[in-house]
Amino acid sequence: MLVAAAAAAAVALAGVSAVRASDHLDGPGVTADPQSDITDVFAFTSPENPSHVVLAMAVTPYAGDAATFSASVDYAFRVQRVEVLQPFTLDTTARDVVCRFDGNPPQHVTCTAPGGLTATTDVGDPTGGGNAQSPMRVFAGMRSDPAFFDRQGALATIRTGAASFTGANAFAGANVLAIVVELESSVFAMIGDAGSDGAPVIAVAAETVRRSH
Repeated sequence: MLVAAAAAAAVALAGVSAVRASDHLDGPGVTADPQSDITDVFAFTSPENPSHVVLAMAVTPYAGDAATFSASVDYAFRVQRVEVLQPFTLDTTARDVVCRFDGNPPQHVTCTAPGGLTATTDVGDPTGGGNAQSPMRVFAGMRSDPAFFDRQGALATIRTGAASFTGANAFAGANVLAIVVELESSVFAMIGDAGSDGAPVIAVAAETVRRSH
């Protein structure tokens, strides 16, 4: 279930199945700061360890080879437990996962989570500083843009009023900077309406906050 997508943040529900939210081609106020421009957010159960949840966000649309994460930005996953699905009700306790980067190449990332969990690794390290059994691990680095958008087809459809999709992806060949955190789902104390298969449900918002100091 997709909850919302906005210029500065994207929100998704994670539980029974993988969920994603996409936010591309923003206005000039957002695109002027590509290091904090969120394009996608994902939340899903780890395919390697069902007791873990994976949180991912992508920033910096059309990232080039020289693209870096900002040392002045908090890259945050705002996580809240879903107490009831109908009517949609969130627990008021924030269970944030926040990632920060240093400014000296090669960059390093440190992410902190509830329960005192923390993980630090080099940007680009494919192991995430651990393995599938680690309480928490994080990957940060360049990846292909996962979004698909038939821009020309969409514009033609709007112009003519008839379906005119071409199947061409406007983001083909484009890259983004990705942050992927895998951690024990138990740190979110996920209880409540779990759905038909017993899977817990959480609400996840990806947000970037530029620090003033």
